[in-house]
Amino acid sequence: MATALPAWPGPWTDEITGIVQGNAALGPANSLIKKLTPEQRETVTKRGKELVTSLLDPDVRAVRARGILVRLHLELVTPAAQNATVQKLMENPGYRPPSFLNVATYNTVLELVVAKALWGTGHTEFLPWPFDGTALKPDFMLSGHHPDPAGHTDQTFYDACQVVADTVKVGSWKTAPELVTGLVSGVTDKVGTYQGKSVGVVLEAVDNPCLFKDGEPIANDEDIIDTFQERIEALDSAVRRRLRFVHVITPGCAVVTMDADAWSQNLG
Repeated sequence: MATALPAWPGPWTDEITGIVQGNAALGPANSLIKKLTPEQRETVTKRGKELVTSLLDPDVRAVRARGILVRLHLELVTPAAQNATVQKLMENPGYRPPSFLNVATYNTVLELVVAKALWGTGHTEFLPWPFDGTALKPDFMLSGHHPDPAGHTDQTFYDACQVVADTVKVGSWKTAPELVTGLVSGVTDKVGTYQGKSVGVVLEAVDNPCLFKDGEPIANDEDIIDTFQERIEALDSAVRRRLRFVHVITPGCAVVTMDADAWSQNLG
């Protein structure tokens, strides 16, 4: 009998609490954090605690943690960007100015926000990858599609998983066609990375100016999604054959699921 998955945060608890410890993304021993000024490090510590509290709370939507992460990014904007930041953000919340918060750090924390957004929409099959090692490291293993990690190394566990899933942040696009192309590239890149695997792709697409107008999310992002779906269906059959699913995270941490049946047709 299958064991029921626990409610959020469940298996994600250690991933969340660990993000502010040691040399983790927001930890005090992280070399990227140590390069910041004392005042900036204090800001990281404060927002990091807020992020952990928000992410752990099952009654708080993922969009709240994402807002804290964006606030941290903005509090650490570079001096050259400070003058233009407020006006640009008033015009378009999808704009992300240059910041002392490293892109890799931002994206690492964002993966936890994505995980919570997925669980919040019923996708409780997404579980944290259990190893940090030299092998390829997807963001997620999927419930029912992985062996018991006990007794495995990072490499043997990866070899034993036939299904993996990864997050891609697709950002900074000013026009809808550019964004669609970025989404397609995210899919093909991940399928290409995990050769021999059935691959699920989660595309985080909130930081894009083209998804906002007059300070609010646009009302017709369905057009972008429909065009993206058509582009997936037109991919080479070798890519489509290994593409298990595609989810897109849109403003508000909404999760849009692409129609896998459509791209699975006519594979030859």
